[in-house]
Amino acid sequence: MTGIRNFALVLAATASLAVLSHAQSGRLTNQQLGDSLTSYGKNTVTNNGHTYYTVNCGNGNWKSRVVVSLSPSENVVWITIDPSALPDGKISPQALANLLLKNEEIGPMFFSLDGSSRNVRLSYPVANTGLTEGKVKSYVKDLVDTAVNTMPLWDPSALSQK
Repeated sequence: MTGIRNFALVLAATASLAVLSHAQSGRLTNQQLGDSLTSYGKNTVTNNGHTYYTVNCGNGNWKSRVVVSLSPSENVVWITIDPSALPDGKISPQALANLLLKNEEIGPMFFSLDGSSRNVRLSYPVANTGLTEGKVKSYVKDLVDTAVNTMPLWDPSALSQK
């Protein structure tokens, strides 16, 4: 019985160290991530067991929604925005090339296309280490500012083949 008791103590100590190590690493839990977005009037969405958060943003007449989520491994906070739908009809190959070329300049943010919704997407993967509420808000602001500053690239009129 002493062996089992010692094993249980070692197991409990190991679990405690794992929790302490996780807390000390500065990694946000999903709940903490959501809490950091409360001042934005966040919406919490649970889809197929995965919880993520949305916040409304914009600049002038342009309005959009930022999605903030934690990767399944909890190693990355994904911040994404779909600033524009792809236009109906033919899409300019040069306009798509311009979006891809912009990725080199704005990395680690990057443009992609969401085929299911036919939207242009701007994503910002952020390492989940040392994050605070202020840093999360700063990353959200950076993403929105980049979306606004790159509007000439993703505006539907720029994407349409003429």
